[in-house]
Amino acid sequence: MIAEYGRTECPGHWDREADYVMELKQMQAYSELLNKNRTSLMRQMGAFDANPVQSKVVLRSCRSQIKEMEDQLGLIAEKMREIVETHHRQQHEQLQSIPGIGPKTSMALIVLSGGFTKFENAKQLCSYVGLSPRIFESGTQCERQSQDMQNGDEQN
Repeated sequence: MIAEYGRTECPGHWDREADYVMELKQMQAYSELLNKNRTSLMRQMGAFDANPVQSKVVLRSCRSQIKEMEDQLGLIAEKMREIVETHHRQQHEQLQSIPGIGPKTSMALIVLSGGFTKFENAKQLCSYVGLSPRIFESGTQCERQSQDMQNGDEQN
């Protein structure tokens, strides 16, 4: 089946992404993790604040961790900006000229698309990102399949 696909579709050779693109992806993934943990700690602090008894040690520790995460997020964002400016300055500026696209979205698009080299056209990019809806139905099927499809073995 794979050989048949190769013969009919003639896909291009796989090329490893540039080192700076892989570095950007790692920084973006780590930034997302830091943001998630920061938000979690902030919510936990809110819950502690609502409690009539509060541990000063715990609140101080939470504040310290939040500040450290914010500092790290700032350093990572600055390094990402430097890398994008070095390799994709023109694309970064052009994307930001689109209303609603700021520096973060511009960087995310450049990282996601490998500097817009991973896709041959906008349709492929939209499909990869999940912006092009698809209908999963058969025109010949008389009965509708259940939406509650199970993965794995059926249990009776």
